[in-house]
Amino acid sequence: MVHNFYAGMGGFVIETNDSDLHPYMPGSPRQSITAQGVAILAEHGHLPDILQEPLNDKSKADHVAKTLAIVQASWLLIECIARIVTRLPLTLNEINTPAHVMCA
Repeated sequence: MVHNFYAGMGGFVIETNDSDLHPYMPGSPRQSITAQGVAILAEHGHLPDILQEPLNDKSKADHVAKTLAIVQASWLLIECIARIVTRLPLTLNEINTPAHVMCA
């Protein structure tokens, strides 16, 4: 799963010197491989063996960032509940955001 997320972020890159291989980024010597491309390479045994530890090191969200996100989401939910209890109207944004928070 870690390798899939890494591929989705564009972490797997190939070096190329042929201008025909990268028409969308002219002059770029590198092309990122999509998650589907990584799956195809893995099926055919052409994906290099990459350990999970170096990929986990790329994660920039530490415990402080995750805690702050949880605190912000909780505060938003508390505010929405308080507005409902005090019979104040909720905007569409205040209804939509908690729905996204609950899904995440």
